[in-house]
Amino acid sequence: MNRIGNRYMTEQARFDAHVMPEPNSGCWLWFGAGSPRYGQFKAGEGRMLAHRYSYEKHVGKIPDGLLVCHKCDTPSCVNPSHLFLGTHQDNSSDMVRKARKTNGEAIHSAKLSTVSVAAIRRSMLDDTELATIYGVSITAVNCARHGRTWRNVAMPDLKVEKKSGRKFREACFRGHPFDKENIFINANGARECRVCRKIHADKRKAKC
Repeated sequence: MNRIGNRYMTEQARFDAHVMPEPNSGCWLWFGAGSPRYGQFKAGEGRMLAHRYSYEKHVGKIPDGLLVCHKCDTPSCVNPSHLFLGTHQDNSSDMVRKARKTNGEAIHSAKLSTVSVAAIRRSMLDDTELATIYGVSITAVNCARHGRTWRNVAMPDLKVEKKSGRKFREACFRGHPFDKENIFINANGARECRVCRKIHADKRKAKC
């Protein structure tokens, strides 16, 4: 077990503390350490990719030379039912197939649209307010806003908007300034507030 504060947590509990289910897609999104695409988790004496850890814990050992691929095409997803084993060729073929599949609002179960996602990404309202407006979960709004889902919708090009005379957001929705020390650029090129990221991380730890 590992000690966190005054509590002792098992390895699985530490892993689960960094996972947030996304009800609309069924994905289990990883919010722990790692790159903006693939999460990493400290297991035993070393680190491994979060989705590979999830596969081994819920499904079974991964044979040497095989990859753990995503059916959902969401790299941060660790839901074992969204994962499958494959070779590099299988992964490449799957990527080609997914490029031809429908996505976004073309999926009949989608509650958001490309227009609403674009509006969410430019909105100054917080996730809770937007979730009420669009009738979706707070997680769905947060994932769409930061490009974890709806990756077929381009992120706002803030430099172009500034030159065109549109309002350039100088602070996050909580009012934290987007200065040099507080800006975090995610994998999609969008700006995020470092203070808010820490607030979210602290809230997740508090639930443990």
